[in-house]
Amino acid sequence: MVDTLAHKVGKDPATLREENFIPKEAFPYHSPLGWEYDSGDYQAAMDKAKEMIGYDELRREQAEKRERGELMGIGVCSFTEVLGGGAVEGLRHPGDQDVRFGGGEGASDGEGDRPVRDEVAGPGARDDVCADHCGGARAAGGACPGGGGGIYVVDIDRGTGEVSVRRFVAVDDCGNIINPMIVQGQIPWRPDAGAGAGAVRGDSV
Repeated sequence: MVDTLAHKVGKDPATLREENFIPKEAFPYHSPLGWEYDSGDYQAAMDKAKEMIGYDELRREQAEKRERGELMGIGVCSFTEVLGGGAVEGLRHPGDQDVRFGGGEGASDGEGDRPVRDEVAGPGARDDVCADHCGGARAAGGACPGGGGGIYVVDIDRGTGEVSVRRFVAVDDCGNIINPMIVQGQIPWRPDAGAGAGAVRGDSV
């Protein structure tokens, strides 16, 4: 939708997104729907992604290829996502230090929240309702919105429609990383998941 609007108003898709980011100096930010974002720097994430992939040079290459009738796609995304949504699950550290986690009592989303919980609160933690500690932006229901951005570069065979992914760069604001292995494990599936979803939906590039 953002890309469609960018094409209609004659703006670069990344630029249009940047113009609508919550500015860093506007935090803490309260949305009309009651969400609270206590911190974030979405522009820095987009700048980093563009720098890593060589965005300006890629746009020049894309324009040159179009003049020759060749197809090259550059996909840009930026996002916020709710982390730890739902009811709050509390733990009491063996040393009586209170920690509270989002996700609901006894709930797990299958992305390693249990091991991380044990690392923070200790393996002897008891399931008690404790004082609030979110460690990031707080939202309604105790959730913690995170954010980041990504850029895809693909080449497309005009005759067959075959799409070849040339490069993908993603930048996420992970905050304080507690378990690097879990963060690393999130990386390999993202390019395939994104490209697959785009192909199924018939997204333009």
